[in-house]
Amino acid sequence: RMADRLTALGYQTGSYSISGQNSILAGEPQKSPAQAFISQWGIEEFNAKPSTSDMESHMRDLNNITSSFSGKYGKTWASIFNSAMNEYNLLSETLADVETDMTFPNTWLGRQLGQASKIMKKRNELGNDRQFFYTNSGGWDTHSEQFSYHDTILPELNDALSAFVDEMKSQGLWDDTVVVIGSDFARTMSANSGDGTDHAWGGNYWVMGGDVKGGKMLGSFLDDMSDSSELSIGRGRFIPTTSWDAVYNGVAEWMDISTDSDLNKVLPNRNNFNTLFSRSEMFDN
Repeated sequence: RMADRLTALGYQTGSYSISGQNSILAGEPQKSPAQAFISQWGIEEFNAKPSTSDMESHMRDLNNITSSFSGKYGKTWASIFNSAMNEYNLLSETLADVETDMTFPNTWLGRQLGQASKIMKKRNELGNDRQFFYTNSGGWDTHSEQFSYHDTILPELNDALSAFVDEMKSQGLWDDTVVVIGSDFARTMSANSGDGTDHAWGGNYWVMGGDVKGGKMLGSFLDDMSDSSELSIGRGRFIPTTSWDAVYNGVAEWMDISTDSDLNKVLPNRNNFNTLFSRSEMFDN
């Protein structure tokens, strides 16, 4: 929805998933450019083994609007198909020879952030002045042996993010970049019988970037972590006191979505919460 509003405000947006299907980059149809899906390994060749020569031309002919009598669904399909082919050609040509300034770790997240960095490096050629990315880091559902898993995945997370920060600084983009890290659920504050933690509700998430006012905590931290806490629902699970709307409110303002009407379109539930972080609370500029 941020991309939708920014597009309506005249910005040239681009949304890119480096980790498959997701909901966070999905706005309203036709309101902004649809998200592009790119592998962590880069742009995959389209129809690598065609059954005939000049396959793309034949496919465009077959999927074209054939006459003024073509139905609405046919026209819509043809438009989507041709847009997808044009976008593929633009991305494959633009990213064919781009290299990052830094070496990214050869890990799941490292490769994703490396691909995102390449796209950011070619933002002008892609015609973007606002870009959105989705990446994913797995392995955090630690129902057992949590310390053992963390010994591996925490250094991987740190190394991938460190390379990304260095790359953004090298490209001169770190002050214009914000990274929001979150999860679909938190972990229990108390361990289970397998030295792990289970699914929970309230948790801590973080934001980083060159313009972020770092080193501080927004929202409220628990002053009572016992099961008798008024926020406890048992077994180390706690009711959240800060909404995602609070975080994204500040991020949206930083992205130049500033009026209440526009913010309400981006965050339709924002007025249900008493606490909304502002741009000035989260960012220096």
